[in-house]
Amino acid sequence: MSEINLVPEEAKKTEDFDKVRSKIVIASVALLALTAIVAIVTLAFFGYFVSIRKDLISRVEEASATVNKYKSTEELLVVTKDKAARANDLINSRVDFLNFYGTLVEIIPQRVSFNNISVGLDVVTFKGKAASSAEVAGLVSALLSEKGSAIVSNVLVNSLVADQTREYTFDISAELNN
Repeated sequence: MSEINLVPEEAKKTEDFDKVRSKIVIASVALLALTAIVAIVTLAFFGYFVSIRKDLISRVEEASATVNKYKSTEELLVVTKDKAARANDLINSRVDFLNFYGTLVEIIPQRVSFNNISVGLDVVTFKGKAASSAEVAGLVSALLSEKGSAIVSNVLVNSLVADQTREYTFDISAELNN
């Protein structure tokens, strides 16, 4: 048997159109809801990151204030350390004069006298008189001996002059041993 279509074709087209329209409406409402959810989540993340940023900025400002507070203390410590190092260098470079003169008194020959003993940073100069050139040689020998080497090194006779009374005037220099 042949089928008879009782629904007019125009009504069928309208019905198909209504079905497509309802699907489009549902899809657009779903898309709108999804867009709203994405916007809300994005806004929430933005707010979260803004609060984290504010917290980080405040922590950086606090750390910067702490660093600035300690900056002057650090500068003072550096200056103090430099001064202490210089003072330590001075202490280490000074000569033990008690030992120097004690040893010198022990080793000088009897007939040698000093007019002047000049002590510089690293050099000592002996100026004086001796009864003979042998006494000056004895002084140089004593300065070069084991005891003398403990206080001076690189002994050099700068001048040795005899006057009319056959007394010898000498000028001897040496490096100080610290």
